[in-house]
Amino acid sequence: MHMKFVKISVNEFMQKFVPAAPSPAPRKSFSRIPGEGALEKNMQAAFAKNVNDKGMCPGYQVAESDSRYDENDSTKQKPDVALYRESELPVDNRPNWNIQRLHFEFKGRCDQDDPFDDKSEDFESVGDKREEHRGQFIQYAEKLFERQQRCFCFTVMMLGRQARLCRWDRSGAVVTEKFDYVKQSYLRDFLWRFAHLSDVDQGYDPTAIPIPKDSAEADLMRKAASPTDENCAHIREYFRNSLDESWTWWRLKVDVHVSAADSTAHEVKGEYLVGKPHFLSHGMAGRGTRGYVAIDCYTKNFVWLKDAWRVDHAGIEKEGDILWRLNDLKIENVPTVLQHGDILRQRTLSQDYWKAPQSNPAMMKPLKSHTHYRLVEKEVCRPMSDFDSGEDLVHLVWDCVQVHKDAMLSADLIHRDISSGNLLINEHEIEENGTKCVVRDGILSDWELSKPLPGKGSVDGPRQPDRTGTWQFLSVHALNNPYRTITIQDELESFFHVLLYFGIRYLRHNFARVGEFIYSYFDDGIPTGDEWICGSEKKAVIKGGVIAQGEDDLKFGFSDDKGDPGRHPLTDIIMDVLSWFNSYYHLTSTFYPNVGGSRAGAGIMQASPRTTKVSKSRRCARRDARRVNKEVTRKGRDPEEDKRLAKYLESHDEMCLILSDALDNES
Repeated sequence: MHMKFVKISVNEFMQKFVPAAPSPAPRKSFSRIPGEGALEKNMQAAFAKNVNDKGMCPGYQVAESDSRYDENDSTKQKPDVALYRESELPVDNRPNWNIQRLHFEFKGRCDQDDPFDDKSEDFESVGDKREEHRGQFIQYAEKLFERQQRCFCFTVMMLGRQARLCRWDRSGAVVTEKFDYVKQSYLRDFLWRFAHLSDVDQGYDPTAIPIPKDSAEADLMRKAASPTDENCAHIREYFRNSLDESWTWWRLKVDVHVSAADSTAHEVKGEYLVGKPHFLSHGMAGRGTRGYVAIDCYTKNFVWLKDAWRVDHAGIEKEGDILWRLNDLKIENVPTVLQHGDILRQRTLSQDYWKAPQSNPAMMKPLKSHTHYRLVEKEVCRPMSDFDSGEDLVHLVWDCVQVHKDAMLSADLIHRDISSGNLLINEHEIEENGTKCVVRDGILSDWELSKPLPGKGSVDGPRQPDRTGTWQFLSVHALNNPYRTITIQDELESFFHVLLYFGIRYLRHNFARVGEFIYSYFDDGIPTGDEWICGSEKKAVIKGGVIAQGEDDLKFGFSDDKGDPGRHPLTDIIMDVLSWFNSYYHLTSTFYPNVGGSRAGAGIMQASPRTTKVSKSRRCARRDARRVNKEVTRKGRDPEEDKRLAKYLESHDEMCLILSDALDNES
């Protein structure tokens, strides 16, 4: 959450976020609070006694929970004190993340333990202790969002006898200046006002209705989860796994506004029963994506529901609108959209309070505007890691490359987030000659970051204030220039990285230190100022045209785990495609940040039909190219050969051909 915090005055915070109660707060103040440097345990006990005994937050009670964690929380996080409705107050001194309204974290000293620095223009001080404590506060807020259906939440930082009020949303956090909560009435007034807020004003999403575990809806969910003898049983299994009794179950509405003229006009397009998220993205600031296997309340069918806070900037389409267009064009192997929409115009506010620092008045705003959004899709897919064999992996990736090609040719659209999590397996049932059978297709999902090709309706320049895509699978160019316009070459390189990742992670090969390679190649980066650029391993592989560990070049072979019947074709695929990128990067000479990373448009697309066969002469040419590439380091580079190989990356054709060639050889 670097640069996602905004400081404002306490008075402005109270005025904007915590409206006055119908009656003023009683004139009760905090008393017998230990002084600076006291034991945190003593400070929180005195605070809890004041709040509860003096009725500072009527209808609510605070409970200490610093010594025992929630048994259902694998992260074992323990906020010092949390606020609950009186009727829901835990009796086991554990933090119940499902129902706590807000929490307080105590630190003994007001300056040394403060996550922020009011005296510095850099409010987010980089001192070790400040960063550590700031990270702790972030984790607690993230946990609250994870377990509840929140638009925003409040927390309080207790620093000796001083405090900061915080309001968190998916854009960032608004934090007050410090104040003495014993001498000043701000915290007392905040608690009184909070007690009189509606659930919505406390941050809860009114379109998410908790489902009692003893209700008819809960019984329906359990019945739907019961195992049956069926094909594609993974869907029911996923739903069954989501019915975790320690999580709240929900009825989620796709409730959208339908009239620009009438701010109150809205329509419920669908309602869905969900349990624990099947997928949960990490981090406080951002889209906060949660994926659910859900039951459609109207059809009783299983569907996939994606709940996210989409980036709402000029030129960014809703993902559902993009999918409608792809579905209308009959483009295969993309998700089928059923419903979607922005939820009751719920939007983040933190970005509205950000101000550029005096030392850099032209600074681009680092906080994004997010709008709450739900998307319902027909397909409930498997992750790509569920591929059956190396041949199956190549087939599934080929499907996704074809989708990418069709979207660029037919819809003038570039995906811009090719990653391991966005290539999925659609396992579904079809009928052939009166017999039902199961087929598996690769699906290219998550089109929310896609963008029209340059000159095809896209907005010039970046639409967001930071890098687009998934770090591990971005091209070297994109990693070295966060403002680069993504090209077809970047996208094909991402497909290459995905294929390499699944091969290294799941297939048999001759690398002994798998974890080390995955970290250095996919995760590592080099800091440069406030940015990070491509790690040395990925850059060295692309520049050198060789993937090696020690003296051993990467070779894939037999795989017991995935049932490969013979020599795996992935070795030649990886080395062939790597040679194209090696030549492409040598021609563009882009191994350093911002060199050749211009905002130029995507590479030229050559329209051509799908091709599944490769001639013998083409196969021989590929073998010759591999031989020539191996001789390059000894004899020097041939510019004409580099141009020939780099040209393969100007369209999808050669990538599709090399994958289909491998499949033909396996047949």
